[in-house]
Amino acid sequence: MADESRVSLYFETRAFEKNGNIYRWLGILYFKRLLKRIGWEKVIRGNQSMQNNPDSLKDYRQWTISSELIHRNAGIVVLLFSLLIGYFHGYRHIFWLVVVNILVNGYPVMLQRYNRHRADRLIRLMHRRRQQKQNYASK
Repeated sequence: MADESRVSLYFETRAFEKNGNIYRWLGILYFKRLLKRIGWEKVIRGNQSMQNNPDSLKDYRQWTISSELIHRNAGIVVLLFSLLIGYFHGYRHIFWLVVVNILVNGYPVMLQRYNRHRADRLIRLMHRRRQQKQNYASK
């Protein structure tokens, strides 16, 4: 069970991620705009739209975790192969592979982390508003 808590801690927002500035500085909003422009979001999500309720946001949050895991693991595998190729054939031959890996796996990981923090913030806000309505109704 200790592994589960460690895994869930990995997906929590770190202090440097809280305001999203680091991701914006790295160009994540441009990457997000590019994905929307080429239609990637429609391909991945299909006709599923996000509803304005905490359950929908929690499902979305879980989806960001799955997506991040896939891209993180793929990125690690590609990086290991790149290092292996670099070792045997020279590191100048892997530059393009590293750049593509960052674009195909690194940026999606950052985008999931950026979006998950935003979803968490909305979930907390919805929960707080629901409590305020209940407190107001009970008066």
